[in-house]
Amino acid sequence: MENKIKKSAEFYYEYLGVNQEMVSRKQGHLKVRVALMVALSRYFTEQEIGSEFGFDRSTISFHKTKHPSNMASWMGYRYNYEVASKVVKNVYNNEDESQKIKFIDLEIKKLEKIKSYLTQQQS
Repeated sequence: MENKIKKSAEFYYEYLGVNQEMVSRKQGHLKVRVALMVALSRYFTEQEIGSEFGFDRSTISFHKTKHPSNMASWMGYRYNYEVASKVVKNVYNNEDESQKIKFIDLEIKKLEKIKSYLTQQQS
């Protein structure tokens, strides 16, 4: 079985169009990484997440405690967290490739509805 933390990270960074090799403290990269680590914490221990990202478990714990304030005030964090949560849940719960395809199809359908709504608003 492939590492689900690693697989979640790959899907998440690809979805956002972010280079996952970019380990930086710049706010944009940090925000993306923190949102993923907190989303992963629903399914994995702080030690497991920390070892995958090269951080101590206390770093994960710190970000978990800051999560409510990040959701409220860190511009863009809420979106990153919501995407990370969907991706992690999908990877954690679904081993079958056909389920992943179904998840992607649902996301596409959702985005098409949003696009249609926005197009109508412009008219």
